[in-house]
Amino acid sequence: MQQYRISVPEVDEQDKISTFMNKINQIIALHERRLGQLNNLKQAFLQKLYV
Repeated sequence: MQQYRISVPEVDEQDKISTFMNKINQIIALHERRLGQLNNLKQAFLQKLYV
């Protein structure tokens, strides 16, 4: 079996990476909610257009 050397960042750098990734996830969640709201608005406008 071969041995591989894997570099692991220091704990403080891991914390920074984790914080950064969490912020990105929050931004994605906000955009997903906004997209849902816009889709609902689009549906409402389309229903109003054809009624």
